[in-house]
Amino acid sequence: MPLLPISIDAANLAPEVTPAHVFAWKDRLAWAHRTLVEGTGAGADFRGWLDPAAMVSDEEIDQIEAIAADLRANSDTLVVIGIGGSYLGARAVIEALAPADAPPVLFAGQNLSARYHADLLASLKGKRVALNVVSKSGTTTEPAVAFRLLRAFVEENAGAEAAKDLIVATTDRHKGALRKVADRTE
Repeated sequence: MPLLPISIDAANLAPEVTPAHVFAWKDRLAWAHRTLVEGTGAGADFRGWLDPAAMVSDEEIDQIEAIAADLRANSDTLVVIGIGGSYLGARAVIEALAPADAPPVLFAGQNLSARYHADLLASLKGKRVALNVVSKSGTTTEPAVAFRLLRAFVEENAGAEAAKDLIVATTDRHKGALRKVADRTE
């Protein structure tokens, strides 16, 4: 399985992490790498992310890229709705890889703060907003509340029919409350 090359710019680690600290972990990191790649450690059944081609087909990648292109063309702000790993994965990738001039991506659904949601909705006024709601079940309280608020906002501002093309659900392939909502609005 081909591995992606990863490099680290350690400039922001100083002074807490020195080259000596990194070097001291060299053998342990080599062991961890071997264990991961060879699948000899605990949790070896959960290494699917190491081989993206086994998780998603080229056809699905093409579909995702087409949806992303449509969202970029029809919105100027994306709100990712989720909690825990359902939004942290997206946030980590966006923060690591997005160019400095990328359109803004905001996050919701990680809390129930009325102030947070009021401020978020106020900041979205006058913007063309797209949503990506990320939830396996669609029943976790925080993202479910945020989705209801933001879905209503998008439908009110873009119209119910246009909103269907501005709201994307990343969810279980076959079951769950969010799957049912997605199936009804396709």
